Amino acid sequence: MSRHTLCCIIISMCFAAALFGQQEGDSIAIGSERLKLGMPRDQVLTRLAKSFDLSGPEGRTSPCPEYGCVLWLKGGPPYTMVASLSFKDGRLSWLIKYWSPEDQRRSEPFAQPVFAAISSLVSDGKIQCTINVRQDGSPRLEQKHAYIICGDRKLDIRIVHSEEGDFGALDEWLAK
Repeated sequence: MSRHTLCCIIISMCFAAALFGQQEGDSIAIGSERLKLGMPRDQVLTRLAKSFDLSGPEGRTSPCPEYGCVLWLKGGPPYTMVASLSFKDGRLSWLIKYWSPEDQRRSEPFAQPVFAAISSLVSDGKIQCTINVRQDGSPRLEQKHAYIICGDRKLDIRIVHSEEGDFGALDEWLAK
C-alpha cells in the first residue's frame, strides 16, 4: 500500500470520527481483544501487538503515532488490513473495524444494493429502526439473517449455506 493511500485512509478516518458520536461503554472486538473508547494507549497497543502489526503513515514498519495507525494481520504477505485507530491525550478516541474483503471490488456488487435499500428507507422518513439477527439450520441447510426493521418495512440481509452451494441475498419486505 502506498504512503498516499495510507494517508488518505487516515484522513478519512478523522472525518469518520467527527461524523459519528461516541457512546460510553460500547466496544468493538478486534481479534480476541475487546476495545472501548477511553482505554489507555499503552494497554491497547500491548493487547493488539500479540496478533497484529501496527503501522503509522510512513508504512508498515513505522510506529503508531498518537493521531492514528493501521492494524494488519501478522504473517503477511499478503498483508490484510483489519482496523484503524487513533488516540487523544493518551486514550483510544476512535476505532474502525474493516469487515470488507481485502479486494473491496469484490464487495461493491453487494454493498451497492445495501446502500440503495437503506437510502430508500431514509428517503421515505424511516429513520427510527431496530436491528435483529437470526441464525438457524440443519446439517444440510444453514441460514443467517440480519434485519433492519422500520415500521412495516424490513430489510433482510441473508447468507445461506446448503448442499447446492452458498449465496447471499438482500430483500426488502413490506408486511404487517
